[in-house]
Amino acid sequence: MDSLRQGIAQRMVGKARKAREKRLGGEDNASLQITLLFALVVMDKGRWEEAKSLFVQVIETSSRVLGEEHPSTLTSMGNLASAFWNQGRPRDLGSPEILIFRSP
Repeated sequence: MDSLRQGIAQRMVGKARKAREKRLGGEDNASLQITLLFALVVMDKGRWEEAKSLFVQVIETSSRVLGEEHPSTLTSMGNLASAFWNQGRPRDLGSPEILIFRSP
C-alpha cells in the first residue's frame, strides 16, 4: 500500500476506533476488532512497537473478556507473532509479551 493510502487508512480506521470505543466501550468485541485492524494498519506503516503495543492490549482484553481460546483472541496472538516475524525478530516470540499468553 502506498504512503498516501496508508495515511488515509490510518485516519479512517482511527476515527472508527474512537467512535466504537466511545459508543460500545473498549472491551466490546467490535471495539477490539477495530483496534486489531488499526494495529495492522500501523504495522503496515512499519511502526512495529506501536503495533505490538496495540496487539498486546487487544490480547489482554480479549483473553479476559472473551477467553483465551476465543477466535478473536487467537487471531490477535497470531498477529502479534507476525509483527515480531516481520521485524526479523522471531527470537522475540519467546518474549514476556508472548509467554504471558501461553497456557501452562
